[in-house]
Amino acid sequence: ADWYRSAILLFASYNARVYGGCYGAFAKTKDGNMRNYFQEAKRNFEKQLPLLKDISFYNFDYRWLNGCEGGCVIYCDIPYKNSIGYSTEFNYEQFYNWCERQTKYGNFVLVSEYEMPENRFDCIWQQQVKTHLNNRNKLNKVEKLFICKEAI
Repeated sequence: ADWYRSAILLFASYNARVYGGCYGAFAKTKDGNMRNYFQEAKRNFEKQLPLLKDISFYNFDYRWLNGCEGGCVIYCDIPYKNSIGYSTEFNYEQFYNWCERQTKYGNFVLVSEYEMPENRFDCIWQQQVKTHLNNRNKLNKVEKLFICKEAI
């Protein structure tokens, strides 16, 4: 069922990398305790659910959205450039043009990435995070949120 697949993707993926073979519910921590990450994520989501009741969420290829009528908040979590490999190619230049077009339509486009073209996008938030797609190889990265310069 769709709901079951969605629950697995949302609650049991390891840093949202379920398609990269990183998934599971249980893990033994350094201090020897067992954690049920699936149940922790589910409880966290259930706690936030009342705040999301009047919001519509859609998940699809950005190219399918030719333009909201304006006033939409569009959050894009694209394949990070110069990062881990993906199974398909991603045309960054085409995406940047699309973001600018959506902004001109009166929408607010947010993009998660490590870096974006400085002449076209501004960083509005950043935070250092430890990426741990592999527990033995944790990396410090700076997660950022960008908007088009056109939006300012």
